[in-house]
Amino acid sequence: GGKINMDYSLNYKNEIVPLPPYNFSIADRIEKQDSMNISGNVSMKDRCQSMYNIISEIIGKEKTTEMIGTFKTADPNDISIIYSEIVKSYRKPLKEYTSETAMDQMEDAQIEKLVQMMEFIEKAQKIKL
Repeated sequence: GGKINMDYSLNYKNEIVPLPPYNFSIADRIEKQDSMNISGNVSMKDRCQSMYNIISEIIGKEKTTEMIGTFKTADPNDISIIYSEIVKSYRKPLKEYTSETAMDQMEDAQIEKLVQMMEFIEKAQKIKL
């Protein structure tokens, strides 16, 4: 397939913010946050506070405040959406790779079917003679 782009960026409200390279420390934070978001016994405010902190760590406090204000004044939806967009950006290369691989496998399977059809037709014609 094509070259997979490893430049990460956050695209929100017509603003593009470059993200730092993906690493295990970020992956770990996201993993913990994801299980916190699924967990029923964490309040929405605590979830948002945690996501807000991750956003601040990744794009910087200034940029976060500029985009969505301080945690006290921020719209919880802004926090959730920006967090999701960051996660989406970090997961994109793997997603692209997976879907390209799946496409390749589908094409291979179709070619294989075509070959089998051709062989079948050849055999059928031989029987007639």
